[in-house]
Amino acid sequence: MKKWTAALLPLLLLLLSSPPAFAATSSAAVINMHGAKTYLGLASAWGKTWDEDNFEDVTGEDVTYDGSLTVKSGEVANITVSGSSSKLTVQGGVMDSVSCDGSAEIKDGDMKSVDAGGDLKISGGNIRHDVRCDEEASLSSTVKIGGSLEANEITLSSGAKINIAGTMTAESNINLNNCTLKTRGFDGDDTATLSINQYTVTLPPLENMKEIVVKNKTNATADEKIEAGELYITDGAEFSTSSSLELNQLTGPGTLYFHSGKLTVHDSIEGKPLLIFSNHVGKGDTAFYADSDSVSEDDVRLYDYGVEAKDDSGPEDRFVLTNAVSDGITLSNQSLSLNPGESVTVKAHVKPDFSKFATGTKLVWELYGDTSAFSKSVDSGGLSCKVSVSSSVKGMYKGTLIAYLVDSHGTRLNDYKSDSCVLSTGYSGDPGNDDSGNGTLDTSTVSILTGDRYWVLARTSSSAAPHAMSYNSAVATVGAGKAVKDSSGNPAWIYPITGTGKGQVTIEIDGQKVIARVSSGITIDTSSYTMAPGGKYVIGVTTKGVEANSIWASSDQSSVSVQYVGKSGSMLLYQISGRNAGNATVTFSITGGESVCTAVSVRNGAGAGGVSSRLVALA
Repeated sequence: MKKWTAALLPLLLLLLSSPPAFAATSSAAVINMHGAKTYLGLASAWGKTWDEDNFEDVTGEDVTYDGSLTVKSGEVANITVSGSSSKLTVQGGVMDSVSCDGSAEIKDGDMKSVDAGGDLKISGGNIRHDVRCDEEASLSSTVKIGGSLEANEITLSSGAKINIAGTMTAESNINLNNCTLKTRGFDGDDTATLSINQYTVTLPPLENMKEIVVKNKTNATADEKIEAGELYITDGAEFSTSSSLELNQLTGPGTLYFHSGKLTVHDSIEGKPLLIFSNHVGKGDTAFYADSDSVSEDDVRLYDYGVEAKDDSGPEDRFVLTNAVSDGITLSNQSLSLNPGESVTVKAHVKPDFSKFATGTKLVWELYGDTSAFSKSVDSGGLSCKVSVSSSVKGMYKGTLIAYLVDSHGTRLNDYKSDSCVLSTGYSGDPGNDDSGNGTLDTSTVSILTGDRYWVLARTSSSAAPHAMSYNSAVATVGAGKAVKDSSGNPAWIYPITGTGKGQVTIEIDGQKVIARVSSGITIDTSSYTMAPGGKYVIGVTTKGVEANSIWASSDQSSVSVQYVGKSGSMLLYQISGRNAGNATVTFSITGGESVCTAVSVRNGAGAGGVSSRLVALA
């Protein structure tokens, strides 16, 4: 018995020497500094006269706590908070990885990573690596995350400034409100819905989205290829994209603003969305693609045209534009490049004369695309519209001004055509956007097939080669400049841009920027051709990374026919034949990708001839 007592005595002394504040750890505790050290103690103890027996020195140490814990200041290693009903609050301090079985709130402080079993709120601080949350992660105020964010649901609050170096991944919902956001992209894990509400900046890359919802009064803009289960554009909303869309379902009744031929739908189109094209289109052009028998011609609304399904003996129907009308509106400008602070008035000519229309008929002007950069002011008569760009606008923007006729009830007159003017600002050569160089570039965007090269001309008086760099050499590289003369005999430099991998990258030359888009695709060898009725000509189409059966050739058959006639090495050959006098556009489209055109003029007695080129369409 004495031996047993002697063995137990050291253990009893150790227990009795423990700080009484931690006899039960269900109470809330606080990590804070006292003097130059960091201590852990119950919240109630911190409000009393200092008693070292009530605290534990945890300076630079791992901290494990069962209950709710608040970190106010100090420096510790890893923090682990256990208990499903626990809560971790970080208001300051420096630490390594922090994890909590329950909810967590990060207001300030510097930490390596965060892992929360419950809801997570972040409104400040600096998180150097990844963040993971089993429930909802809500981001507000100013948030900086050096890695990725993964949660069941992610909400980005209005007015927040969020910088996330990695990807944001959610399983159920991503709620994107009017905030400032920098991130590598969104990943929906094939199960998440992205809800966009009043977000005005170009969307980051989107991957694996089950559904994308654009809410009322929201103009959402994307410039990366999107593949999603469903795109739902609510009434009064608009979704604009400069790249391709591949969807299982498109749902309206909102507006989809896109480049003709860049939409592919696999299952259905519901709710009669309004389709508006960002490029000039004509009868016979491809509007969109859909899996065979999945979409009908009445499922969409368009200005000026109907659509007709063409079965080209493939797995997809190609919907082409029909029923062009001649009476209606013609604008004085088809395109405008405006500098910051500049205004231009666009005039509308109405046929027949406006006075011959019923009383109450009006002309309506609307802006689509990057509307944040442009404003409009319609004159009192309604027949002209002044388009302006604010002097404070920086960067590159594009939009489209559309004019159409409505009756006295505001219903559009579908028997009379509308017209459009493509707007741009901030591209190379625009005064006021030359931030660091004195030169100008001959282009602002280039499309390059992977492995191909494009030469950019930089006009400058510099006797030495201006500095050039690529922001991402994995997509495209820029080579050394070579001194040349431009077409006017002035000194200039040319730079080779080589496509190295699929994507989009900024190339900077002499302080000016050019956007390089790189992918697989096609190149055609003729930009325009003139012939007489009965004449024939062969256009060569070179492919890289795309199958021949994914390429479609179309034209207005009343003037020009087009037919595939075979191959010459790796080049596909398409013969065009002049039928009747008139002008036509021969369009070569890639299923789910871009299209590129050859302008053909058929004139009685005309000599045959054309302009060679290297026009690119990306897949």
